[in-house]
Amino acid sequence: LAIRTGCPEMGRWRTAARTRLFPRVTVKGNNSHEIGFCYGQKLQSRIQQAVSYYTFVFKQLYDDHTFMTRIAHFRKVIQDYDPSLFEEMRGAAEGAKVPTDAIIALNSRSELFSVSPSSSSKECTSLLHTPSGTMGQNWDWSSVLQPLCVVLEIHQQGKPVVLTMTEPGIVGKIGLNSAGIGLTLNILGRRSLTGSLDGLPIHVILRSLLSNTRTLTEATNLLKATGNGKCSCVTVAGKDPTTGAWDGRAVELMEDHTTFLQPNPQTGFIVHTNHCVLQQPTEEDEESVYRYDLAQHLAVKGVRVGKLFSIQQLQQILFHHHINHKFEPDEQLFDVGTVCTILMHLPSSSMHVLLKRGKFHRAFQL
Repeated sequence: LAIRTGCPEMGRWRTAARTRLFPRVTVKGNNSHEIGFCYGQKLQSRIQQAVSYYTFVFKQLYDDHTFMTRIAHFRKVIQDYDPSLFEEMRGAAEGAKVPTDAIIALNSRSELFSVSPSSSSKECTSLLHTPSGTMGQNWDWSSVLQPLCVVLEIHQQGKPVVLTMTEPGIVGKIGLNSAGIGLTLNILGRRSLTGSLDGLPIHVILRSLLSNTRTLTEATNLLKATGNGKCSCVTVAGKDPTTGAWDGRAVELMEDHTTFLQPNPQTGFIVHTNHCVLQQPTEEDEESVYRYDLAQHLAVKGVRVGKLFSIQQLQQILFHHHINHKFEPDEQLFDVGTVCTILMHLPSSSMHVLLKRGKFHRAFQL
C-alpha cells in the first residue's frame, strides 16, 4: 500500500499514539481571529501532524495546480458564506504556524476526497431517538486521526457554547451546543455526478449549525439555505419551538438536491448510514443498506425491552460487530475503521466519546 511504504512521516504519525486521547480543549477570544489563534496555538502540534497527513494523501489524488485551484475555490466559498469563520481559520493557521490554505484544505477535505475512486462503503452509522433526545454515531475514518482528535469547547460572544469532537484544524464536526442542538454526520456513498464536489464544505456547515442555531426550525432553515454541491447527511436534533418536545431531521445534502427525512412516527427513531434512504440502492450500497436495516432492528428491539431509550442502549447498538468496524488496510488512508463512538444526551448537554477496542470512555458536559 502506498501510504504504508511511501510516506516518510508514518513514524511521526505513529508517535502521536502516545498522546492523550480526545482531550477537552477550550478556546475563546474577543473576536473570530483570537478564537482561531487560541485554537491553533493550543493544538499546534496536532494540527501540524494533521496537515502533514492530509498533504500526503491529497498528493495521491491531485497534481499541484489542480489542488491549488480547488483550494482557491473553497477559500472563496467559505469567505463568501461566513467571513467571521474564515477569519477564525486564518487565526488558527497563524496559531498553528501553518499556511491558511492548509486549514482551508482540512475543512474542505470531504469535498476534496470526492474524486477518490476507492472510498470505503464501511463508514459511519448514526442514530437519533427523538422522544429521549438521545443521539450518536460511529465515526469511521483513518486510524491516523484517532490519537490526534480532540473535543473542542468553543466560546463566542452572543452565541451558544459549542462542544464538538473534531479533527485538529477542522472548525466543527459531530457535537452539540448549549441551546440543545445536536448533530451527527454521514458521508454518502454516491460521491459526485460530475467528478468533484464544489459546494459549501460540510464541516463549515456543521460548525455553522452549532454556532448559529438554537431550535430545530433554525437548523433546518440553515440547511435549506446551504445549496447543492455536497454528498453528506446531517442528522440534526433540537427542541420544537412550538411544543418544546425533542425532534429531529436527517437531511441528505446532495450534489443536485436536498432531502429531509422525518423520524419514524411509531418509534421516534432516525437511522442513517451511507446511502440515500429514498433512492433505489445500488450494488455499492449493499453494506450500507445492511447496516441501516440492522441498526433499525436493534433500535426497535431496544425500545421494546424498556419504556425509555438510554445512552447505554445506544452504545450497545453502535458497538455491534457489524456496525463498529475494525481497522482494515486502505490504499489511500492507511487503515480505515471506527475511529470512535460518540454518544449525546441533549437534555443534559452531555457527550461521551468511547473506543470499543481499548475500553476507552471519556464523558463531557456543558
